[in-house]
Amino acid sequence: METEKYYNKNFYTAEPTEILLESPRAVVPIMMSLVAPKSVVDVGCGSGAWLHVFREQGIERILGIEGGHVDPSWLLVPKECVCTMDLSRPFRLQQNFDLAVCLEVAEHLPKKCAEGLVESLVLIAPIVLFSAAVPLQGGVHHINEQWPEYWETLFLRHHYRQLDVLRKRIWKNPSIKDYYRQNAFLYVREELIAGNAEFQEALGDSNDLMLVHRSILRAQLGLRSILKNLPKSVWEFAGRRLQRLRS
Repeated sequence: METEKYYNKNFYTAEPTEILLESPRAVVPIMMSLVAPKSVVDVGCGSGAWLHVFREQGIERILGIEGGHVDPSWLLVPKECVCTMDLSRPFRLQQNFDLAVCLEVAEHLPKKCAEGLVESLVLIAPIVLFSAAVPLQGGVHHINEQWPEYWETLFLRHHYRQLDVLRKRIWKNPSIKDYYRQNAFLYVREELIAGNAEFQEALGDSNDLMLVHRSILRAQLGLRSILKNLPKSVWEFAGRRLQRLRS
């Protein structure tokens, strides 16, 4: 299967457990102070590192959603806490959660699946911690890298607002993976914002702050990356140009 070709044991377990837990151990306490969730679902949970840390913080009701290719022996949470689903299709759960987490997952799915993923997320939680790779970020089988405005538009259709409340707290923390520091936003159901002072303040901030972490930028300015991405960029430019001519 193509899925197993890209997402094998090495993809999930290449790093030691303590390294996998570094980012969530730095971010989850902040989320606890911002949201104080009593239940968390992680969509595209991988080995369950983030859920593992939420359990360390006292959250008992957790659920991870992953593809059927993940071996239970790779998990850092009990296997009964993880269910298998095809994330390329919209999914529904029989329960709701206080917080949904979906981190660096969306770029692995075809663009046609983006709307369904967002719709599935907003149906299961009023607050979503979401990050997705930006263009040229690079990674294993990244097939839909988009700027944050793309995801903001999709969430806004469901009356969820993009709040940049996390990045200023984690930007300079080297224990957190650079792509989380760069891409993590909260998407919050509109009616919840008025009751949270930090959400209100974030809503009033400018939402056009485009941050690209220097480590990612440095990698993408290298000759190897330029040569790798040049053909794709040329075709994308040609497609946009042709579309303008047609219109």
